[in-house]
Amino acid sequence: MSFASATYQGPYSKINEVNAAVAAWVRGNGYEYDGPAFNIYHVSPHKTQNPDEFVTAVCYPVKHR
Repeated sequence: MSFASATYQGPYSKINEVNAAVAAWVRGNGYEYDGPAFNIYHVSPHKTQNPDEFVTAVCYPVKHR
């Protein structure tokens, strides 16, 4: 399985911008979605209370058209 993903450091309030950038890449590079998106929280509020230190990977399963 292939994935389109981006790793982002910063507050969750900006995560929609990351999702939009990955979605634009998927559309612009001949891919389509192949399952539900998911996030991997590498650094979350469980590890730090500073939102600028959060690290999240936004992942979309994809397949080439």
